[in-house]
Amino acid sequence: YANEKLEETGESEAAHDAHALYYVRFVAEREADVKGRRQLEALEEIAAELDNVRAAWRWVSQHGDVNAIDQMLETTYLFFDMTERFLEGSALLGAAYNAIAAVVDQEKSVTWLRLQLRYWRLLNQCGKFQDMDIQQRIRQSIATLQTLNAEAELPFAYCFLAQACFYWNDWPSGRAAAQEGERVARRLNDRFVLSIILAWEGLLCQGDSNYDRMRSYLFESLSISRADGNLNETRWTLANVAIALGYENQIVEAEAAFAEAMTLHAEFDDQLAPIWCLIVGVVLAELAGNFDLAFERVALAQAQQARYQDPGYDYFVEGHLALLHVLTEDYAETEVWLEQSASLETYATHFYSNLWRLARTAVALHHGDMTLAREYMNRMLIDPSTHQFSLTQRLWLAAPTAALIEWQAGNATWAVELLAQTLTKPQLPPVGWVEQAPLFQRVRAELQTTLGPDAYALAWARGSQMDIDETFERLLGGTHPTPNPPSTDLTTREIEILCLIAEGRSNREIAETLVLSVGTVKWYVNQVYSKMGVASRTQAIVRGRELGLLN
Repeated sequence: YANEKLEETGESEAAHDAHALYYVRFVAEREADVKGRRQLEALEEIAAELDNVRAAWRWVSQHGDVNAIDQMLETTYLFFDMTERFLEGSALLGAAYNAIAAVVDQEKSVTWLRLQLRYWRLLNQCGKFQDMDIQQRIRQSIATLQTLNAEAELPFAYCFLAQACFYWNDWPSGRAAAQEGERVARRLNDRFVLSIILAWEGLLCQGDSNYDRMRSYLFESLSISRADGNLNETRWTLANVAIALGYENQIVEAEAAFAEAMTLHAEFDDQLAPIWCLIVGVVLAELAGNFDLAFERVALAQAQQARYQDPGYDYFVEGHLALLHVLTEDYAETEVWLEQSASLETYATHFYSNLWRLARTAVALHHGDMTLAREYMNRMLIDPSTHQFSLTQRLWLAAPTAALIEWQAGNATWAVELLAQTLTKPQLPPVGWVEQAPLFQRVRAELQTTLGPDAYALAWARGSQMDIDETFERLLGGTHPTPNPPSTDLTTREIEILCLIAEGRSNREIAETLVLSVGTVKWYVNQVYSKMGVASRTQAIVRGRELGLLN
């Protein structure tokens, strides 16, 4: 009715302009609040006016009002990011992205680049990008921003790049991006982005098991976000602090950080964040060997996930369900979760790849399939997706898994030595999940019966004295003909491309299989050739076999 009356009087355009102008100011005025002490209040105010904010955004987008988009952009992006409404936010920013694409000089417009990066990040949060695609795009945007001397935008861009590298298993590049972002953010005194970058730097320290440094980065991030009233970053960083403290066996302190994070998540009233925080709580319970608490928390995460329906979180939830059931020797339930999650393998991370292999190894042994069990064990040791992690991190899961194999193979002494290595090395993360697991308690009892008390004690003493490097080399030598892991630095996607090349697939067939463009596949193939030092598919296949990438 209102639109009809406005059309009749010829005032429709002016009314929409006035409405848009009001809400452009409304949103822009809340940018500092969304980043600071009035964060929750500002988010609630925007949520209450969201229909009007959307209408204003669409109006200025349709009319190519780049200045208005620039004023609204940061707050609008942060609202959808902080409330985990990634699909809705990406659709709204995408409308502006498409609308102004033809009216701006994309190589000279800072607003275009700001919009582009935030639109891409919301898309990435929805799982809409494929590994190197997004990394290359962000790097190109950074180069353009540097050309335009738009230094104020660089911290966000570097932070986004670090996050993308983290998720797609390119941790060295992630660390480099985070360090550069930190440098620029400190120079600009951009405390809001600095706190986020520091948190990612902390997470990227997991690869070399440097938990002291991880905790240092996270605590500085937490200090900044708390001082500035940034509750959103505080709640996420607290969950990661809980992980760092848990890995250092400070379970009481870790549980306190977890509890505080859960309290803050409740204040934001979203669905996604508590799922991840509950998964952190599951990890803490597993580290302490408290399986009842772990089952309780994973059930809560599962119930929350049933409402949210995010496949990435399905992977985490089902990974822990499989692990918990196999450790408590419920093989039927373990197989249910292994089967149910088969379609979610693309969401694997370093840690979860090996967590699932542990479960699969135990199931294979339960069925008497030693060959398959050793195959999973081999992947735990040399799969390039684990190369971002130190030997300590890999052996934390791999050594007890190998002990199960050697126990089944009749190598009781070596099995005891591996268990001793796991349970006595202070540099390993907590191993309550091994000490308290019915599976490992039964195996240890049977090994003691098999060897007798004296031989068992001697084997245990030898294992506790073994060097971690020595153990890794011994395991690697026993499961793979070449003791050295691949020297190339292929990403997980590049190895996937190489395997498809070895199957005789054409570029077009690879593109169809992986849902990529042919041009993207060609880029990947060239990356594989360059890194492996070869010039043809045949040479790549031969080199891949030599390195054990195609076994």
